[in-house]
Amino acid sequence: DRVVPARFAAKPLYDEVLVVAMRRGHSFAKAPTLKKYCALHHVMVASSDEGRSRIDDVLAAQDASRRVALPVPNFMMSLTTAATTDLLATLPSKFVAAYGEALNVTSAPLPLKMPNFRVWCIAPKAALTDAGLAWLFDRIVDLDEVSQ
Repeated sequence: DRVVPARFAAKPLYDEVLVVAMRRGHSFAKAPTLKKYCALHHVMVASSDEGRSRIDDVLAAQDASRRVALPVPNFMMSLTTAATTDLLATLPSKFVAAYGEALNVTSAPLPLKMPNFRVWCIAPKAALTDAGLAWLFDRIVDLDEVSQ
C-alpha cells in the first residue's frame, strides 16, 4: 500500500495493470515479445529528471533495456504521441481503454512481469474542510466502488 504524509487523506480506488499502447496497424501488436519491446522506440511519461521508470528498473534486473526516444510529462501526451508515430507507450490499461479508441490506438499486454499498482484518491486534509471538496472526494471514491 501507498504511504502518504499524515496531512493528506488517501483512499484506494482500484488496482491497475500496464499495457503497451500503439497506433493501429503497428507491427508490435501482432507479436508482443520482450525482445521486440526492447528493440523498438518508446515515448515515456517522465515523472522525474532521472529519465527512468519502474519499467526500466525491472528491465535492468533482467539485463535488458528499452529505447526511450521521447520523454513527455503526462499520459495523454504519451498516448497521442503513440497514436501518431511508431513509438510505443506503456500506460495504465484503464486509461488506454478510455481514450485509445478515439485516437485509433490499440494495446497489447506488457511482455514483462510487472506487479499491478493501486490508484489512489489523495487530497490535503486542509482542503477537505471545504464541504464542496469533501463531497467531491467522497463521490469520486463512491463512483469507483460502483464501477467495480
